[in-house]
Amino acid sequence: MAATSRKHHYLPVSYLAGFTESGDVDDFLFVFDLEKREVRPGKPRTVAYETDLNRLDMPGVAPDLFEHGVWAKAESLVAPVIARVARERDFSAGDLNGLLNFAAMAAARVPRLQSAFPLLVEQVTGLSLPEGVRDPKQWELILKWSAEAEIGWSDKEVRGFLADPRCQSAHPQVWRFFSTVMLHDVLLRLLAERAWSLYVAPDDQYHFISSDNPVGILHSPPEVPARTPQFQERNTVVTLPVSRHVALVGRYEGEYSVVHVNPRAVARVNFMTLERAWRFLYARSKEFVCLRAEDGGVGNSADVLAHLRQNDGSVG
Repeated sequence: MAATSRKHHYLPVSYLAGFTESGDVDDFLFVFDLEKREVRPGKPRTVAYETDLNRLDMPGVAPDLFEHGVWAKAESLVAPVIARVARERDFSAGDLNGLLNFAAMAAARVPRLQSAFPLLVEQVTGLSLPEGVRDPKQWELILKWSAEAEIGWSDKEVRGFLADPRCQSAHPQVWRFFSTVMLHDVLLRLLAERAWSLYVAPDDQYHFISSDNPVGILHSPPEVPARTPQFQERNTVVTLPVSRHVALVGRYEGEYSVVHVNPRAVARVNFMTLERAWRFLYARSKEFVCLRAEDGGVGNSADVLAHLRQNDGSVG
C-alpha cells in the first residue's frame, strides 16, 4: 500500500522550478521570508507546502483524496503549459486557458484564505456567496467528488452546507475542500473576462518573482486613499508570474499580445506580486527590481526589505 502523502504543496514544484536559474526542480531559488525579514536558499520541493494541508479524515475516504484526487490531476494538466510558455515566451488561446486555471487554483489554495471563504468571495471578488455559486456547472466537480466519497449530497445540500456555520465548525476539512473548489470557479470566471498579455522580461538581469500568493491585483490608476481592489472591478490590473522570464497581465480593456517590456514594467509586476504575498517571495537571485512603495521609483530587493523594516513587517 502506498504511503499517504503528508507534504501538501500549495504551489506546484514544477511551477516554482521556473524561478530557479536552470528551471530544474533540483536547482535552488531564493526564499524571502517577509515575516522574519531574511533571505535563504531553498529548492522547489522544500518550499510552499504545509503538512496535511488538504488532509481529509472521513470514513471510507483516503486522507489524501483531495491532494491527489483533485490538485495533483489539475497540476499534471497545467505543468506542460507553464513549461511551454516559459520556454517559448509566447502563448496560444489553449495555453491561456491552462494558465488561467492555474491562476485561479493558485489563488484559491493560499492556506490563509481558505478559512474565511464566504467573506473572501465578497471582499476579494466583489461577489456575494449566492452570486458566486450561481452557475450550476460550478458544482460538477463537487458533486462528482461527493459521489466518490459516498456522501451522496445533492446540489441543494452542498449549497446549504457551505452557508451553514454549524457545518463549517463540525466538518472543517470537508468545508475547506468545498470552499476551495468554489473559490477556484468564481475566480476563473472573473479572470477569463479579461484580455491578457504576456510580458517578456528584457534579459536575465531583470526577472519576475513569485510568492505564496502569486496572483497580483492593483487599481489602475492607483486609488487615493488606497483600498483593497476586487477581481470584479473593471479598473483593476491582474498579474501572474509564469516564470522568471514571463508574466501574464490582464485588463478588461485591451488585446491579447506578447510584449517585450522594459525594466520598469518588470518592477511593477514584481511590486504587485509583493503586495499580495502573505509571507514568502521566491526569486532567481537575491537581487530583483521592484517599485518602491514610498515614491514609485524603480528599486530593488534591498529597498523592499528596508521598507518592511520601516513599516514593522507590513508588506503593503
